[in-house]
Amino acid sequence: MGFSMTLSTIIKMQDIYLSFKGKDFDVKILKGINLEIHAGDSIAVLGASGSGKSSMMAIMTGLESAVKGKVTAMGQEITAMNEDQLAVFRRENIGIILQSFHLIPTMNALDNVIIPLELAGIKNAAEIAAEALKEVGLSHRITHYPAELSGGEQQRVAVARAIAAKPKVLFADEPTGNLDSKTGKAIIELIFSLQKKLNTTLVLITHDPALADKCSRKFFMNDGHLKEEL
Repeated sequence: MGFSMTLSTIIKMQDIYLSFKGKDFDVKILKGINLEIHAGDSIAVLGASGSGKSSMMAIMTGLESAVKGKVTAMGQEITAMNEDQLAVFRRENIGIILQSFHLIPTMNALDNVIIPLELAGIKNAAEIAAEALKEVGLSHRITHYPAELSGGEQQRVAVARAIAAKPKVLFADEPTGNLDSKTGKAIIELIFSLQKKLNTTLVLITHDPALADKCSRKFFMNDGHLKEEL
């Protein structure tokens, strides 16, 4: 399947279920999720904490395995991949921005962006990383370490790391959650600006309706069920 579904389909989730089972519990997280995302879409997924938003994103990126269902992304069935194949798939196709910046404290801004590029075997990693930091307005801070950067600057480094390899899909999970409102607004404007500039697809997980309104499509997650606002 893949791009034969429709030329513009970039991610398709079909009947996705996720649950966590133990000896004395069976928690159902996702309950039959169906979602089709087109190239260039900006998708917002709203919902309360614990509603399943981040779990759905984890399955779309191959970081979590569904109990049942199928995910096709960039023409590949990721639910049929092993861990090594998934790692290559993520490296070649997606960028992820999280609420926590996840920068390596012993490396400066430039090296934090270089590392995933080098792991992907990309040539001229240093030049590409420097350009990505320039894109997020941090050319003057590339030799600074995370502890020397403000929260907003650290998140800009994380954004640069996510967009450096020009991903087909950019995932952002509560990217302003650890920032004050003014800094958060600047980061969101940056993400949307880069999405347009790179012509990439954006999946934004948020609890903020104002952020969701910036997206071309809006979905609500409630008790493991997903519904689009039309």
